[in-house]
Amino acid sequence: MRFLHLDHVPAAVERTFRHSRFGALLFSAVLTAPLAFAVWHAERVLELVRSIPWYAWPLAGPLGLLVLALGALCAFASRELVHAAFLPTNWLVKTSRDGLFVQLRSWQNHHFALDLPTVAFIAWDEIASVRRVCETPPATGRRTPPTRRWLELELSRGDTTPLAEWLAAEARREPPERKRFGVRWRTRYHHVPVLVPQPGVVRVEWLGRGLWKALAERVRVEEPRAVRLGDAALPLEARVAECVARGDELTAIALARTERHVSLVEARSLVERVRGDASSPIPESRARD
Repeated sequence: MRFLHLDHVPAAVERTFRHSRFGALLFSAVLTAPLAFAVWHAERVLELVRSIPWYAWPLAGPLGLLVLALGALCAFASRELVHAAFLPTNWLVKTSRDGLFVQLRSWQNHHFALDLPTVAFIAWDEIASVRRVCETPPATGRRTPPTRRWLELELSRGDTTPLAEWLAAEARREPPERKRFGVRWRTRYHHVPVLVPQPGVVRVEWLGRGLWKALAERVRVEEPRAVRLGDAALPLEARVAECVARGDELTAIALARTERHVSLVEARSLVERVRGDASSPIPESRARD
């Protein structure tokens, strides 16, 4: 395994597998549907506003501003999602004659600086087998945990420690500052497309049967299996760290609140402490072009 900068990935590849652009458009349409409905029926909305009596405005005014702010936030979020989906950086795996190019950084975090290698190349002869894995996070009270699907690559040779260190450091990397209309903010999307659950094993996010078939043509296929994230016998911090490593911060916070019976602020503090304990510098000396 070796690390590459994004612009060093060859243009001549066999196939490229990316996250669905149609899915981003559909999700954007759902987010912006209420705003679009209000714009389409602007006259009726104005009539409704005029019909509100003056004594109700102390309550209706702040509520209306809140609705407008939520609408603007949904419109901005949908625009960001669609923009990211149609960028050239929206790809996870590229297959070539010699092996796989796997992008380690989430396509949603395209605004991060490309000052270090973000692509791992895995040769075909390094992969011993591949299998499908369904992973269920730990139960958190009444919340039904979502199931994630992965392609699990078992490597026959090569050290996955540098990759695990890279992913841990990426989870702690400070997002770049962005500015628009005089407003400054920092945004990180907690989406993790690649995992190292144990030494010698790499999990890549499931992107459909196309990628599965491309791998099955060259690599031995193992029986699929289902796994549950987080052993109940482990300490809470270990289970929270496992959720954080997979980018599921919401599950980590819910798990902390359920187990410790603490407030949202205290649960977030616990998650941040666990994240800080697991962080380490990116091993740039190990990254090779």
